[in-house]
Amino acid sequence: MEMNLTINLGDYILFPEASDTLKKLYLQGDVLTYHPKIVAGIFDFQPANAQDDPGWVWAFDDHAEVIADNVPKDDQKMFGCLMCRIGKTVSYMKVAPDFEGFRYAQLGLSGNGNQDWLATGHFSKNDLFQKPMPQALQPSVKLLPDNIIGRQRPVVYSNLLRKASRQRLVHLCRPIASAPGSVEFIMETWAKQQGSVEALFTFLDSLPSDFVNQHAKDSLRVAKAATAMSDDSLSTAYVSLDYPSKLRIYKEGFYGANVRFNMAFSSPVVLSLTKGDVLFISESATYEEIKFPAIYDMAVFLITRWLEAKEVTVLFSAGGSKRVRNNIDDRLARLATKYGITNWPGIIVGGVDNDGKQFQSNYGTAVTCYAKPPAENFDESSGATASIAGLAMRAQAYARSRGRFLRPMELKQLLRSAGQQVSILENNVGYSASLPNWTLIQKAIDQLNFSTSTL
Repeated sequence: MEMNLTINLGDYILFPEASDTLKKLYLQGDVLTYHPKIVAGIFDFQPANAQDDPGWVWAFDDHAEVIADNVPKDDQKMFGCLMCRIGKTVSYMKVAPDFEGFRYAQLGLSGNGNQDWLATGHFSKNDLFQKPMPQALQPSVKLLPDNIIGRQRPVVYSNLLRKASRQRLVHLCRPIASAPGSVEFIMETWAKQQGSVEALFTFLDSLPSDFVNQHAKDSLRVAKAATAMSDDSLSTAYVSLDYPSKLRIYKEGFYGANVRFNMAFSSPVVLSLTKGDVLFISESATYEEIKFPAIYDMAVFLITRWLEAKEVTVLFSAGGSKRVRNNIDDRLARLATKYGITNWPGIIVGGVDNDGKQFQSNYGTAVTCYAKPPAENFDESSGATASIAGLAMRAQAYARSRGRFLRPMELKQLLRSAGQQVSILENNVGYSASLPNWTLIQKAIDQLNFSTSTL
């Protein structure tokens, strides 16, 4: 999985695993991390204490313990090489003078989601996470929903999850909100009940179904129905897309949360996924002023590529809608050049209308396949992604019964080819679109060579 080039995207930079520059930044105290022992274990050198005005922060610092517990030692260095710029005067050219084709690109939704929170000051590394919970995190008891009083902290770490024989279908989603753009009551309640920010993160890492929004419930319901699998052979889970910053909570008290793709994708539920499991996200994000698949985000790209190497299937909504839709090929091609890749990891899913004659989402050759609305009020790419996620899980279960799981690239190719092939006219240009169905997928799987098991 090692990359041999330096990649810059907005306020993020991914260093090669053998980068002397990154080591120098750590040793001179220009990287802020509150987990120096974990960083030392990843890189086999001891990072220096951060300067008063460090230029960078480790992008996964808030999930450092999770990565140490759930990612094999040989792979941890890849995670340790993704940095987020926090110093306002940091120059990318200074840290990567040999970076050719240097460009800025819009920052994704990873990191803190609010780029000024680390710009000033920091706490002692020795006492940051031993501090008592700030008063601002202690809400009135009257704010506590009755249905979670006494709820036990969920255990989701991989050493337990991997004992399960069932395949896993995981949905990354938004929590239910107490007000637009806010998840205060969830986080305040859990922090009050457990008395720690770590417990709050554990809660968000594996959201109970009572605390996800209706869009998420609809998505998992549709996906689960499409699997045609029983509860004995399938387990499901929700992971929050919204996370706070631990440091900001300690600095400012409770403040809410932002979408942080890097936290969702580095949750223990996601990191512990194994061969044959399916992860999907039916939310899209704004990139270059349009709704876009989350794969553009550097942390998402990095972890999706890692998951595919473990033969986990990852699906993304194409974004867009029946009213506002775009061809996403050019944007993805420019990003591919920046990332130094020829093929994107993951499966991108778009939506079409009930007749299969009009796009209801973004489109282009980069979109793997499309699906019709699974329900009257659940259309566009969200409904389509949920449908295809369930179909992908069904395909994996069937392939397993034949001798082995499908590799992600095999499944991706099946979704492109094993479906009704239609031509859709958009802006006077004809586009081919695959609408997968189970009959054709089952037939295609039957034609594969299962003589050698890889289970």
